[in-house]
Amino acid sequence: MRLIRLPLGWMGVGLALLLPGCVERRFNIVTDPPGAMVLVNRQEIGASPITMPSILSEYYGDREFYLIKDGYEPLLVRQPIPPPWYGYPVLDFVAEHLLPWTILDERTFTFTMQPARIVTADELLQNGTAARSRGAGLGMPAPPPTSTPPVAPPVTDPRLPPPPGTPSDLPPPTPLPNFSGIR
Repeated sequence: MRLIRLPLGWMGVGLALLLPGCVERRFNIVTDPPGAMVLVNRQEIGASPITMPSILSEYYGDREFYLIKDGYEPLLVRQPIPPPWYGYPVLDFVAEHLLPWTILDERTFTFTMQPARIVTADELLQNGTAARSRGAGLGMPAPPPTSTPPVAPPVTDPRLPPPPGTPSDLPPPTPLPNFSGIR
């Protein structure tokens, strides 16, 4: 019996092909001040600092971050997330399936929120007066129509039979039984 002897290098290549590669993506969101509610593409993910769930960080591309915190102006940011060199077609297949190690792509996005501006009573009164004067220049809205134009009756040819479902086609109504004596 003859044994097949494989060089160790070929055995290493065979084992490497059996081990799946992987790209792990972690996108961290940090806000100043911390504790802001974070929405990614209109989905609430929690308070900052937070790591985006893997389902939202599976692909590269633009993300829309909306940050909300009491006492601060809401912040809407469209953040581009470009792919790294191994995220382009063909290279991504090699990185995801053929490399025998895990590639970690960790990125941190830091956003600074501005304190909310307090509107004084005078500013509020000025804004209301300006809005009232703008509204007065618009004029009165047009009144809704009060009546509908008359509709002409359909023209029928007396020589043709009436269409089905007209009252002359329907059988006379059946009288209902009298159940007044039943108790």
